[in-house]
Amino acid sequence: MIAVAQVISVLIPWLGPSLCDSLYPAAEKICVRLSGYSPRRSPEEDRDFVRQHVFESVYRLTGGSLLVFPSPGQEVTMCPDDFDTITDEIMFLLFDTFPADTLHLRILEEYSERTGSLSALRKIYVSFGNLIPGGERAALKRVILGFPAFRLYWMKDAGGFPS
Repeated sequence: MIAVAQVISVLIPWLGPSLCDSLYPAAEKICVRLSGYSPRRSPEEDRDFVRQHVFESVYRLTGGSLLVFPSPGQEVTMCPDDFDTITDEIMFLLFDTFPADTLHLRILEEYSERTGSLSALRKIYVSFGNLIPGGERAALKRVILGFPAFRLYWMKDAGGFPS
């Protein structure tokens, strides 16, 4: 089960705590949707749902300006790429619930190929290492390291980049 606090914790660095206080209803809908995931539904459907709810909520709460205050004295006008990244980070909450089996590995591989999702690659690399050959694992590591550094915070949280 994905908790509202987990979704809010993804949103806070992007939107700031004051705006996130108002995003509880959207976060709750996202949790319900992601917690009801089934392999019969494509992850793209969930990604689109998450992106729509985050974008519409931020748009409404900012009066259409998309101007947010992630930290005191910092103001940022959100752009479409920001919402794509936020959505991908939230999707990791779903991927992190997947068991390390061949069905979910295939789902993640196909999803990452179609969408370029770092969160899917992260889950594959960290949790499915025993199911992928060493050469593919090394190639996956090179792809992951090609993402912007701010997206690789999880390496430190996991006790360093897994070898």
